[in-house]
Amino acid sequence: MRSSLFFTCTCSALLLSTANAPAQATEQVEVLHWWSTGGGAAAVATYRDALSKNGVEWKDIAVGGYENARTLLRTRLLKGDPPAAAQIVSNMDQFAADKDKLGNLDAVAKADKWDNVLPPAVQSYVKMGGTHYVAAPVDINRLSTLFVSGIALARIGASAPPTTWDELFAMSDKAKAAGILPYAWGNNQVISITFQGVAFSVMGPEAYRKALLEHNDAALKGPEMLKALETFRRLASYADKSALTRRWNEGTQSMIKGETLFQIMGDWAKGEFLKAGQKPGAEFYCTPVPGSAKTFLFSADSLIFFKPRKDNPAAQATLARTVMDVKNQETFNLVKGSIPARTDADMSKFDDCSKRSFNDFAAASKSGSLTPYPTMMMPAGRFSAMNDVIVEFFGHADMAPSVAAAKLAQALKSN
Repeated sequence: MRSSLFFTCTCSALLLSTANAPAQATEQVEVLHWWSTGGGAAAVATYRDALSKNGVEWKDIAVGGYENARTLLRTRLLKGDPPAAAQIVSNMDQFAADKDKLGNLDAVAKADKWDNVLPPAVQSYVKMGGTHYVAAPVDINRLSTLFVSGIALARIGASAPPTTWDELFAMSDKAKAAGILPYAWGNNQVISITFQGVAFSVMGPEAYRKALLEHNDAALKGPEMLKALETFRRLASYADKSALTRRWNEGTQSMIKGETLFQIMGDWAKGEFLKAGQKPGAEFYCTPVPGSAKTFLFSADSLIFFKPRKDNPAAQATLARTVMDVKNQETFNLVKGSIPARTDADMSKFDDCSKRSFNDFAAASKSGSLTPYPTMMMPAGRFSAMNDVIVEFFGHADMAPSVAAAKLAQALKSN
């Protein structure tokens, strides 16, 4: 989900020219990431294979979990030994103090016309200061996705996913009566993603952005936020005693087995279903969270690049071109379950879930309802403070939504 930022003209020219040159010997680039579970790991292998065909070896530094990867990256930066590139979905401003260590991909981006194929909201994220490319986006994740177990759905006598919150809660009650977990609750990450998905759908893009991205006090304490918290509270009432011990992928696995009915998660969860041999529209469904159709809450997995070492600037340029290649993005996202960051991707081989997501992504970009996930827009400390309030609200059924809203406003202004 970050001295001078810019390379000299000579270095930029070298990046561009050597990236076009035929590979004569295998070079190596270290890539730090947290795509370590089934679908993500399988997707990474497609990039690794594509890079190898271009004469460069992808040296994998796979770390379990975003926080662990972030800690390792910070340690490597402090030691003056950054990887060639690292996965990021968080605020680029965290690297403001390390601008002298960041790479500059402008030469490659200009040659390959990235500006023509990336929506403005994505461009502004991967350009440090909104001007210079320092990262390459590899996918788009829809954070407002509702997954439904087709197996569990059939057990409660339903044939289609819910389209409203009332329908979702009615199905949840039937699932509970049938001995099925209504919702795949889990650890703090799951609680956070669930809240954001609920808030985005209930509040709508405009009120959501004012409250959780712009930190407008009136929006944070307004009726839309209170309704979102009330909806979240109702969903939280279906949590089982062991919910907080589970990771997101464990919740997905319980859906694959038909033990749990619903999960709100980024569309990377689809990769777990696909890896298990399940098909969308049959064993599972993926659909916008009720009330969020035609809008889009997104995060963009990107690789942020660090200043090339003397021995591998060409290899880093090749890496950037490889992960941004439209065919490679199609292959990567077909496996991972997300959609390409490029708007010119051929979606004919994708399933209906991804096609709908891609179309909604394009429509939301045109309508102005394309909304970045908060991690992309705020410092880690502020995001953590917000999550602390949500987790507290989740765990205390006696906390009034108005109290939680006031705490959210305080947390987002104080950090």
